[in-house]
Amino acid sequence: MKLVVKSIQIYIPYELSHLTAIIKLIKIVINHLSQPNNLTTIRDIYYQDVEIFNKKQQECKKLLIDVFEDSLNWSLINDLNIHPTQKGLFFDSFSNEPMLIPINFENYFENKKFCINDLKIVVVEKDAVFHSFCQFLNLNSNSVKELNYIIITAKGFADKLTLRFLSFLNSTYKPIAIYGFFDSDVYGIMIYKQFNENCGNSNLNFNGIFLFDTNPISWLNITNRDFKIMSKMSNDINSSTHRELSRGMFFHKKVEMNVVSNKDGKDETTNYNQYIFNKTFK
Repeated sequence: MKLVVKSIQIYIPYELSHLTAIIKLIKIVINHLSQPNNLTTIRDIYYQDVEIFNKKQQECKKLLIDVFEDSLNWSLINDLNIHPTQKGLFFDSFSNEPMLIPINFENYFENKKFCINDLKIVVVEKDAVFHSFCQFLNLNSNSVKELNYIIITAKGFADKLTLRFLSFLNSTYKPIAIYGFFDSDVYGIMIYKQFNENCGNSNLNFNGIFLFDTNPISWLNITNRDFKIMSKMSNDINSSTHRELSRGMFFHKKVEMNVVSNKDGKDETTNYNQYIFNKTFK
């Protein structure tokens, strides 16, 4: 790859004490670009010399942006093939355990034989719920062995890689449905909205958890700050999430999926896993 710089105006807002880190960073990037099929992450660059970045991965990221994006106007991803640290996880019907979403996920899925007509995608807000549900599917493998599915989480608000991954799945495999499971609170709805805007603004369904699906013993109080944000959001969301916001504002309550009440006498973990399973596969 040949990068052409027409004009360079370097402004790096660091004191001279950071000069060593800048020089080291440039050497690391030059070495990275010289490798065949070069592809790396900010995390990988950071761990090549944690001391030089004061043991702070965020400092490595900021330095990369200052030197290469702000000063040289190069894209870390498109020009240098340096990607954000992977955050999102996925689990599919071909896997035995959850995996980080690959940076080159197009290549990973090239050999996957999903049936286009019946693929289901499930987006789960919370990491703990995601892992529990994946374990639930493994334990109930006979019930899903003929199904094609992909479970995704970004552990809260989604990073760009997870959003691109979901968009790729949606456009490539055209799933029959994308099911979303988020907390019934302002932040869960904000995370749903972020995902939905990146997969067609209509393809991702908000399937719960809903306030009225749970025992009031599981409800939590919302703060005044939450109420104000909910009020501002209420005119900018779809009908199902608008209803959920309205209910939350009326009762001044919210519910989080990982503290779902034990309504039916079963273990609580089984309860929310069964809740997702019933809404997705039954």
